[in-house]
Amino acid sequence: MPLQFRTPATALTRFAILCYVQNFARRYALPVDTLNFEHVMLDQETFTEKPEDGVYVYGPFCEACRWNKETRLLDESEPKVLFSAMPTMWFEPKVQGYPNAGWKEERMPDGTLKVEGVYMAPLYNTSARRGVLATTGHSSNFVCTLVVPTDRPQSHWIKRGSAMLMQLND
Repeated sequence: MPLQFRTPATALTRFAILCYVQNFARRYALPVDTLNFEHVMLDQETFTEKPEDGVYVYGPFCEACRWNKETRLLDESEPKVLFSAMPTMWFEPKVQGYPNAGWKEERMPDGTLKVEGVYMAPLYNTSARRGVLATTGHSSNFVCTLVVPTDRPQSHWIKRGSAMLMQLND
């Protein structure tokens, strides 16, 4: 397994990433269907050693949002900038489910928007955001969901069409 994994480097990224989950499951004798990745955003860009579990991933881009290095949160895009690079991430396998994926505005009893602290960002191979449905039931364009820290509700990013892309069209 490589030290770092560059997402646009292979057409079968979803399957390459799942290999790390399978290795983790085998190492700790856990059922694969109980595992997900925790996505840890890192300041460091290069590494000399592999993580004990998981993989370092670099290469995705943000569309309609950006990663703010100072606050370490998903933030609004800079003016006239559609795409920006995401930091290197540690895909760390964990026994857990995804956080609640609210696709509508959720409000607290006092009327303020509910902020869950993460945006469940879709990661796509291309900016087309559509693909052919394979016999496995998966889209040929969708790779996985990245759980990205934010201080805004998920509905904020969904309304903007924010997503992560493995490669840009140009």
